Amino acid sequence: MRNACESAIGAGRVSGGVHGQRVEQFKASNGRARRLLVWASIAALVLSAGGCGKGAGGGEAGTANSGNSNAAPVVVGAKPKAWTGYLDGKPIEVAKGTLGDEATIERIIEEGTKRNQVMNHLEHLTQNIGSRLTGSKRALKANEWTRDRFAAWGLSNAHLDQWGTVGVAFDRGPSTGDLYVEENVRIRRQVAAEQGKEPTAPPKLRKARGLEFTTLSWTRGTNGPVRGEVIRMPKTVEELEGIKDKLSGAWVLIPAGAPGGMRDIRGRVADQYADRAKAREAAAKGEELKDPTMMQRVAVLPVAGFISSSRDERVWTGGIRGWRELTMETIPPEVHVQVRMSDYDYLNSRITDGERVWAEFDLKHEFAPGPVPVYNTVAEIRGTEKPDEVVFVSGHLDSWDGVGSQGATDNGTGSAVTLETARILMASGAKPKRTIRFILWTGEEQGLLGSASYVERHKKEWDTWSACFVDDGGTDSQGGLGASTDEMARVLVAATAPVNGLFFDSADGKALNVNVRMVRSLRDGVGGSDHASFVRAGIPGFFWDEVGRADYGFGWHTQNDKFTLAIPEYLKQSATCSAITAYRLACAPELLPREPKKAESEGEEDSPRPRRGQEGSGGAAGSGGGAGWAEGGKAAARGGDIQLRAAALEGRDRIAGDLVTLRHALEDLALVIFGEFFGHVAERGRLLIAEIDHRLSGLRDRRCHRDSPVALVFKTISIVNGRLPSQRPSRNPGWELHSLSPQNLLDLGSEAPWRPGNWLGD
Repeated sequence: MRNACESAIGAGRVSGGVHGQRVEQFKASNGRARRLLVWASIAALVLSAGGCGKGAGGGEAGTANSGNSNAAPVVVGAKPKAWTGYLDGKPIEVAKGTLGDEATIERIIEEGTKRNQVMNHLEHLTQNIGSRLTGSKRALKANEWTRDRFAAWGLSNAHLDQWGTVGVAFDRGPSTGDLYVEENVRIRRQVAAEQGKEPTAPPKLRKARGLEFTTLSWTRGTNGPVRGEVIRMPKTVEELEGIKDKLSGAWVLIPAGAPGGMRDIRGRVADQYADRAKAREAAAKGEELKDPTMMQRVAVLPVAGFISSSRDERVWTGGIRGWRELTMETIPPEVHVQVRMSDYDYLNSRITDGERVWAEFDLKHEFAPGPVPVYNTVAEIRGTEKPDEVVFVSGHLDSWDGVGSQGATDNGTGSAVTLETARILMASGAKPKRTIRFILWTGEEQGLLGSASYVERHKKEWDTWSACFVDDGGTDSQGGLGASTDEMARVLVAATAPVNGLFFDSADGKALNVNVRMVRSLRDGVGGSDHASFVRAGIPGFFWDEVGRADYGFGWHTQNDKFTLAIPEYLKQSATCSAITAYRLACAPELLPREPKKAESEGEEDSPRPRRGQEGSGGAAGSGGGAGWAEGGKAAARGGDIQLRAAALEGRDRIAGDLVTLRHALEDLALVIFGEFFGHVAERGRLLIAEIDHRLSGLRDRRCHRDSPVALVFKTISIVNGRLPSQRPSRNPGWELHSLSPQNLLDLGSEAPWRPGNWLGD
């Protein structure tokens, strides 16, 4: 029989202090009753929890939400009998003495608030190890260091979990880039004019400025410093013939092209690598391409390399297509550097003014032959009563490795939080009833590879997994979670309640509380991190809402992602919150309630899973022609396209990648429209994303061939126009959603970097 505590947690759905039948009738007639039902359930938990667990009756020390005026008043000298949880922003009392030992929870709070070491872990990861590209030596070093940390704290079964191999190891060493111009250029011009010819002596150069830049991972660097004049890419065959001699040893400046977001920029570079590869292959066979592009014509010449522009002062790093199948023989031979826009504009304007400019790059790219094994780091605190049932706490250890990046907020912060969660629980002597398993994934940036493999390899254990939590939203605090059922919300509100009122924002003094949000489904806006691998398997997976003052887009995948971006107060809250939540769920009477399975007609049948060796092989994300699904980062694997990505991996039509890329553009556009301009219509904004997901869901059974990408755009706009406000606010009246062309849609869609925790204004 269930004990009194279990009965208290389960009773709310039936009674909850109100007549159950009336509640059900009201729920059927009014959507707001869903939330009322959850509040009533938690009220039942409070009313009936008097004899549950240790410390019932308020005898143990507790923490009230002193930062919220709606919390129950606390008499000086008395100990509060309840914590305060939050459901959709409204406070709800949660009885103590439930979901774990109250004394243990107090020790967790003590350790997390007074002896928190999360910043120490982050400092070591970013300063001593650095960026951690999947398959690199630094990633392996991070795997080994985190395993040893877990073991030193006393966790069980600390080990490296191999999930696959990569074709070659790639490590990026210190790299530099500089621009040079002529000294005394006016004197040289005057002499040339007087003599009627250019001086024969080589010009004397001076350094004009250093460059901020990146290159795609798994691409060639230089063999030492390589200096060459910067020459614009010719526009015509006639122009090419006229400057062909000058191109030898030169850095070729690629036209900037249309503005785009991170995925567009990186995808454009990947497309250019692919174009050049075709030209090289044809030349090697003695063949000529039909209607070669100018890029392909120049690719077979002995140039030093290529220079292209970012869209702003950030440069975004990604990977080359087919990175996982590379061998030492198939690594592309050319060098392609992406510089920030101000550096590009400087170059371009100097050349426009008739000046000569030289670039010098020293790119230390190191390769080692494979196959190279790749790992997740795993450790656990074994459960005392139900050791085969598991609560997961995780983050991804890998990062992109662009020049200057340390992989700090994506996702050194989440890795440090995971480490500190484990340390806090061990230091507090926590004895959870279920096993709490800590996993630091790799391969996340290339398509959730480590987590997808782990979930697939442990399929027989799915029924014993309670939930997976992922911290991967930057350096803000853990501000909330989405729950899709009343039962799920009830447990999550109770599990997170003790953290509320413990931490406060130093900027505005507001409490860093945790709010549980009701969502239609965990699949909605599931996000592009490793929890999606669990959600897809029907296991509750959660991406913590990140709330705070940090600008996630500033560092995301760029040269700015450094340790200095981290905000200690937020990370301390996150580690303490993770420890409390994991411990309380591990002590709950039952596994976390799951979403009901939908019928096959609703699109919930098993979708194809990636075959080994194919995951992420699409390379740089965001590019068209089937590669847009491959990024796997926060902006590329959102919402329902996890199934679409799997379908693309199975080889079902190139249109799969095109449709996913369109979805990304549409989703980003929704962020611009409904997040930046009128965030108060967030719920309506979700309709746009839901409609896109609905229209793309047919891909799995090949129904999508009836809609071309362009038709998809117009059909989606047509559908949502009837549901959503069509005009921008008064600052630009007359701007209408249905006036957008597909190209405008794609251009606008990439203008706003996605920020986890700020989903359409939430």
